[in-house]
Formats: sequence, structure tokens, C-alpha cells
Amino acid sequence: MFVATAVSMTPHWRRWVLASVALVSVAVLIPPQVYAQKAAPSAQQLLDAASTYVRSVYPKLTSLVATEEYVQERRLDSKVKRQLRSDVLLVQHPVEKENWLAFRDVLEVDGRSIDNHQERLQRLFIEPTIENWMLVGDIASASQQYHLEGANVSVTNPFVVVALMDPFYRRRLQFKLGKEDKDVGRNVWSLVFQEPQALELVTVDGKQTTRNVEPLLSKELARGTVWIEADTGRILKTQLRMGDGLGAPTSVTTFRYDEALKVAVPVEMKTTWTNGTGSRSAVNGTAKYTAFRQFGIQTSVETP
Repeated sequence: MFVATAVSMTPHWRRWVLASVALVSVAVLIPPQVYAQKAAPSAQQLLDAASTYVRSVYPKLTSLVATEEYVQERRLDSKVKRQLRSDVLLVQHPVEKENWLAFRDVLEVDGRSIDNHQERLQRLFIEPTIENWMLVGDIASASQQYHLEGANVSVTNPFVVVALMDPFYRRRLQFKLGKEDKDVGRNVWSLVFQEPQALELVTVDGKQTTRNVEPLLSKELARGTVWIEADTGRILKTQLRMGDGLGAPTSVTTFRYDEALKVAVPVEMKTTWTNGTGSRSAVNGTAKYTAFRQFGIQTSVETP
């Protein structure tokens, strides 16, 4: 049984209740749009923000070195495990300023030390010449041999999708706005991209004809997703897939903004590929990045 009880209010309590009711009324009358979330950015706005960010952070990354611990494992067909420890950095071409090289200098393979290239790296930074650039390219190519069979140069590069957001490359891609992903960060939106097959007009034996344009990254067309913080353009996660076939090489890289370095740096990269013999030959890899530091040349002077 419900029993109504009369309550006698003193003037003090009456004023308190009326004030409370007034506050509730004000809260109810506040227009809903005050609490509405920010409007979704367009794909173009998101892409422009990312491109501006990329152009601003590349100079900060050129002298930044990270330690990479990369474990690759094939668990089913002919089980094998590979552990690599490397120095990873970005190097800018001494002449073609839009050209960058993600450089991996493998220092250890399964705990066994490889020749240290520190002296050659010093030469690169002291004298950024074309000759030294070619030397660094040779080192980077040689480092690829230490991966398990089937590795793709683009998929094992944690910066490759970041580079694709540069205006120099993005014109070759098609973009579509995805969804907001709060698991990655506040106001972070996904942008889906793919590289369409392109044609170019050429002249052969005096006659004009068309031919396919070489893909940006390899023989397979690139596709993937990039997660961008809309307010800053920071790239906080990337996903890349090379081709559409079963076992196509893929990678997913997560980034974290470093307050001291003022740039988002890679934290982890997960990769998958096969050597072409089916799913049982799949290689899964995880690379972790630590000890970010500025590459510097230290000199000392001895006093007689």
C-alpha cells in the first residue's frame, strides 16, 4: 500500500527546493546541440590534416633512431623462429628532398652480432652525399635478407603508410572516410585508401598507346587504413595490405605521441606474410620500438 505523507517545509528548505527545481529546469531547457559531439570531418579535411602533419614531422624524424626488437615465427609448416635487433631510422635524400628511406640496420640475428655499421651511418650524417645515400641503400637491401622467407619490403616498413599521406604520393591513391575509433584515441577517424590501376599515354614505334603505371610500392596495388587525429593530423595507427590474394602481405603499426620529441613514434608493428605455398607457411611477426634517441656524432679532444 502506498501512503502519501505530508511534509511541512520551513522557509529555508522551501527556498532550497525551489532553487533545485530551477536548476533542473535550466538543464532541461539547454539546447541539445550544446552537448553534441564535433561534426565528422570530411575525407579531404582529414587527409589535408595528415599531409600537413607529415610534412612537419619528417624533419624531426631524420635524426631520430629507435631500437627495434623484431620476432618472426612460422608455427605450422617447417617451424622456424627469427629474432632481429636493429637500429631503425628515416634518412632524407641529399638532393631529392621529397625522397625518404626507412633504414633498418640489423645488429643481431638470433643473438648473433652482425658487423656494426655505425661508422657508415656517421659518414651519412656528416656528409650526406649521393655516394653515401647509395651506400645506405645497399645496407638497407642487405638487411632484408635476414627476414624469414616471403617478407615484403613495404610491409616491414613501419613508416610506409605515413609516407603515403605526403602530397607527393597521395595523389596516386583513392580515399574514403571511415568511422571514429575511440579505442585508438579521442576524435580519431579512420581513412580507408586504395591504389587504383592507373594508365599512362606513351609512344611506341611512332604510335600513341596506353600502358599500366607501375604501382607505388611493389607489383601489387596497395590498400589499407590510416587512423588520424582530426584536431592535429597526427597519425596514430596504420594498416597496409599488398594485393588481394590469400596470404597477401599485411602489416599494422601503432604510434604514440611523444611529448619530449614532439612527434608520434612507432610503438609496435605486427606483420603477416607467406612464402607462396599456402596458409601453413604463414609467418607472423611482431616488432617493438624502444630507446628513441637523437643520432649524434660525439667528438673528444685530448689534452696533452
